[in-house]
Amino acid sequence: MRRGVRARKALEMRVVRHRRCSCGAVAARQLAVATRHENALRFAIRPALSH
Repeated sequence: MRRGVRARKALEMRVVRHRRCSCGAVAARQLAVATRHENALRFAIRPALSH
């Protein structure tokens, strides 16, 4: 599960680097916010997994 998050982050960075248009930036920002919320929820639910 942790590996999937890391892979998604790497893919996200790659997409942001390739697409400099505003549309891509907005999509990437929304994805980043969603990922951050997801991580926060996971951390709140299972703190043992995050360490």
